[in-house]
Amino acid sequence: MKKTLIFISLLLALTLTFISCDTGSAQSNGNSNDKNISDDVGGDKNDENGEKDNDDEKEELRPIGKPSEGFMFVSYENEKGICELHNIGTCTDTEIVIPATSPEGDAVKYIAQSAFYDTAITSVVIPDSVTAIGSWAFSDCKKLTEVRFGNGLKEIQGCAFQDCTSLKKLTFPESLTEIHHQAFENCNSLTSISISKNIEYIDSSAFPRTLTSITVDPENARYRMDGKCLIDISLKSVMYVLPGGVIPTDGSVNTIDSHALDSRNDLTSFVIPNCITYIESAAFEGCENLTSVTIPAGVKSIGGWAFAKCSKLTSINYEGTIESWNNIELGGDWDKNTGNYTIHCTNGTIAK
Repeated sequence: MKKTLIFISLLLALTLTFISCDTGSAQSNGNSNDKNISDDVGGDKNDENGEKDNDDEKEELRPIGKPSEGFMFVSYENEKGICELHNIGTCTDTEIVIPATSPEGDAVKYIAQSAFYDTAITSVVIPDSVTAIGSWAFSDCKKLTEVRFGNGLKEIQGCAFQDCTSLKKLTFPESLTEIHHQAFENCNSLTSISISKNIEYIDSSAFPRTLTSITVDPENARYRMDGKCLIDISLKSVMYVLPGGVIPTDGSVNTIDSHALDSRNDLTSFVIPNCITYIESAAFEGCENLTSVTIPAGVKSIGGWAFAKCSKLTSINYEGTIESWNNIELGGDWDKNTGNYTIHCTNGTIAK
């Protein structure tokens, strides 16, 4: 009996030991699962930190809308609270967002001459505070593809975006009133522009010869399009002739403005209509494939360099007499570097 009790006791002890070990194993497995979950959370946390690090990197790249930093500003002594963005300073951004105020709290009203000249910027956002962009401010920025003008801009000065060869699109704000000489010259990726209603002055050399489309706000009182020609209503002049353009003959124009057809290598011949009395300087300059041009008898003056560098020009058909041709006021170098043309008048010819 005693042996039986001892056996039962040993059996009970072994059973309890087995239960204890199984529970410990289960607890151990539970702890292992907890650890794995903790590791997963830790992994998620690391991922989140990784994301956060990536976000931090994105913030360092500056999301659109955040003003760029490092510019040099110059305050105006005679105008309190006003300054100009003088140059790019230490800013290394390529996607430029110009702030509306300087670090000193002055309103940024002017982008100075040559401020971003020949830099590697790819886009620029100009705030509403800016009223004028200075000469050569963005000239030779070969990588610049996009410009967003602010709604306070009034004036784009000469050569401001000259030679920005990657610039593809422009939308002018309604506040803009003036675009000066060669402002977008040689921006040869630019094919279309829209002229807003309040623009009062555009220099005839402002845009590149690559345009295929010009639209003018119908409320603009100074400019209009007619026959694919940009017309200055007040001066009765043709400012720009698009490919396939036909100068209107209804008496609304009497002048071919400076640079109106310059560098148009698609032209091989051109007939100037009878309504034209003035051909301004450089009007046909650099039309390298132009071989013949017809000039009406009513023309009174031909400006300097009007047909310069038309190297293939060999025939000028003048619809008046030799005497009338000799009475035309010819500007200096009007025929510089042309071909060896002959002027065919109604009563004879004149050799170059």
